[in-house]
Amino acid sequence: MAVDGSLHLEKSDSLVDGLFEPQPRPSEAPRTMPPPPGLLERVIAGIGILVFYHQTPNVWFIQLAPNEIIDFSNQIGVAVVLSVCASAFLRGAGRLNLLIRLIKLEPTVFLFAALALTSFLWSADPNTTMRRGIIFMAVTLFAGYLIIRFPLSEIIEIFAWTFVASAAVNLFFVLALPTYGIDDEGLWTGVFRQKNGLGYVAALAVPTLLIAARIHKPQRLIFYSAAALQLLLLIRSDSKTMLVVGVLATLLLPLYNGLRASRTLKGAVLVTLIASSVFSVAIATANVAVLADWLNKDVTLTGRLPFWQELLPIVADRLWLGYGFAAAFGGFFSPVHDAWMYNQWAGDAHNAYLQILLELGVVGLMLFIISFARALWRALPVISTAPGAAPLWPLVILTQTMISSVTESGLQSDSMGWTFYLVAVLSVAAQSRMHPTRSPSG
Repeated sequence: MAVDGSLHLEKSDSLVDGLFEPQPRPSEAPRTMPPPPGLLERVIAGIGILVFYHQTPNVWFIQLAPNEIIDFSNQIGVAVVLSVCASAFLRGAGRLNLLIRLIKLEPTVFLFAALALTSFLWSADPNTTMRRGIIFMAVTLFAGYLIIRFPLSEIIEIFAWTFVASAAVNLFFVLALPTYGIDDEGLWTGVFRQKNGLGYVAALAVPTLLIAARIHKPQRLIFYSAAALQLLLLIRSDSKTMLVVGVLATLLLPLYNGLRASRTLKGAVLVTLIASSVFSVAIATANVAVLADWLNKDVTLTGRLPFWQELLPIVADRLWLGYGFAAAFGGFFSPVHDAWMYNQWAGDAHNAYLQILLELGVVGLMLFIISFARALWRALPVISTAPGAAPLWPLVILTQTMISSVTESGLQSDSMGWTFYLVAVLSVAAQSRMHPTRSPSG
C-alpha cells in the first residue's frame, strides 16, 4: 500500500489509501513506478487548470472584439491544452492498469466523455464536435491523472494556488486594463468575455480556497486573502446567479462539517440539497416578485423560460443521442435555428440538463444523472468517516453542480467545471472502494 495516498504507488486491491490525508512520502519510489510528484509537476498541473478556463493570454486582449467567439478553437489554446494534458499522460506512461482501475471507480463519467467524442459520427457539425470532443476527452483524462498522482488534499492545494493566480490576473485587468477588464455597463469581467465567466470561476474559488486554508495552515493567510478577493470579483461582476451559488456553497460548509458526526447525516444533507435546489429553481423561474426584482430580471428570467419551451421540440427530434457534442448551438444554420431566431442573446441552453439533452440526448443525460447520484450517495459516508477538511470539498462541488445547472450550461461546457466535477466524483468513489462498509446512519 502506498503511503503517499496516490494511485501511482498502489498495488493492493483497495484504492487511494490516504487520499484525503496524505502521509509522508517514501524516500525512494520503486523502480517500476514514476517518482512522486515534484514542484515542477505541481506547477504544470496548476497551469493546466488555469488555462482550462482562463484560456491563454492571446485571447485575453480580444474579449471585447465584435462577434468574437472565445473557445479553444484558437491554435495556441489548443496547443497549450493538449501539451499540458500530454505532459500529464507521460507521467503515467506504461501504467495502463492504473487507468483501468481509475475507470472502474466510476465508468459512467468516462462513458459520458467517450459518447461526447464519438458523437461526431451523427453530429450536426462533425468538425466542431471532433475538435471539442478531443479537448473534452483530454481534460477528462487530465482529471484522472490528478487522482492517480495526488492525494485529494494536494489536488485542492493546486486548485487553490490556481485561484490565487486567477485573482491576481483578473484584478490586474480590472484595475490596470479596464478597457478589457470592465464592460460597457461598468461590470467587472476580468479576462473573460463577459461577467458570468468571471462569476463562475469566482463562485468555484471561494469555498475551495476556504477549505484549502483549513488543510494547509502555513498558507492559510494567502488562501483566505485570495478568497476575499475572489468574493469581491464575484460581487463586482454582478453575476447574481453565481453569487447565490458561491454564497450557498460557502454557507453550507459549516453545516456539512457540523452534521458529519450526526446519525441523521444522510437525511439532513439530502434535505439541505433539496432545499438549495428548490431555491435555485425559484431563481430560475423568478416567480417571486421580490426575488425577481433583486435579481434585476423579468418573470421569465430574461427570456429563459420561453426559450426552454422552444427548445423542447428540438430535443424531441433527436431524443436519444442528440445533435452531437458542442454542435447544437452555432447561429443561423444550427439545429436550434427556430428557437435562436427569437433569442439571439442565447449562445447555449442556459440549463445544463437541456444542454446535455440537445448534445447527447437521453443517453448522455442518464449517464450524467447516474454519475451524480452515485457520487452524492458516496460523498455522504465519506464526510462522516474520513478525517480533516478535504472530504468536505467533493460534497461542496456536487452542491454547486446541482444548483448552477438550473440556469447555466456549465459543467460539460467548460473544462474547469468538468475537471472539478470529475475529481469530486472519482475521489469519493475511491474512498468508497477503500471502506465499502462504512456509511452514515439515518
